[in-house]
Amino acid sequence: MGGWFSKKKHDEDDDDVEEEEEKGAHTHSVPIIFSHPRVVELTKIDTGDSTAVKYLLDDKVSEYFREQQTDTCTINYTVDNLKLLLMAVAIAVSAGTHFSGVPFPESRYIIIACAGFFFIANGLLTSFMWWVEKDIILRFTLKGGDACVVRAQFPKFQEYYTLRIESLAHAAKHLEEKMYVGKFFDQEGYFDEPTFKKVVAKLTTSFTKVKST
Repeated sequence: MGGWFSKKKHDEDDDDVEEEEEKGAHTHSVPIIFSHPRVVELTKIDTGDSTAVKYLLDDKVSEYFREQQTDTCTINYTVDNLKLLLMAVAIAVSAGTHFSGVPFPESRYIIIACAGFFFIANGLLTSFMWWVEKDIILRFTLKGGDACVVRAQFPKFQEYYTLRIESLAHAAKHLEEKMYVGKFFDQEGYFDEPTFKKVVAKLTTSFTKVKST
């Protein structure tokens, strides 16, 4: 499984392509042409690791919504915050086994209660993620008031990443895009982020134009 790393590329004009060498024993270079001088950060992963690929694509989808969709929607972090709060409480309760001040074996019931609460909370959270959230990677609310979710699927040993945006208030309002992941990576594993985000932007724009029924 390959590691994650990034490199910066610089371009001076429309026709020049420059390569930046990574310091060290190995050199990696990727030529890219841009119309304006700028710095571009490229991410490289092991494309054979489907989990790493999905994490990267999911992260870039969320990043797109955070940075580009501030005028059309508001990201909803309520569920994520509740999950964090539940685990924080579970950890705090489990810490009671250490700070209770009651010597063992008198503290055995405290230990059992704290450990039991921790495992119950962890079980509830895991069940929620597996059976309720499933493939949801983002929740947001349109400026019009519709609560929506973004779902992503990328089964192991498959080549297509499916991105779906749907309204929770109107079941008929949904759009999805099935993308061939090879379109966004070169042979060395460098990720073409601009091209991927263009596809996400197109899907998002089309979804916002779908009328609720």
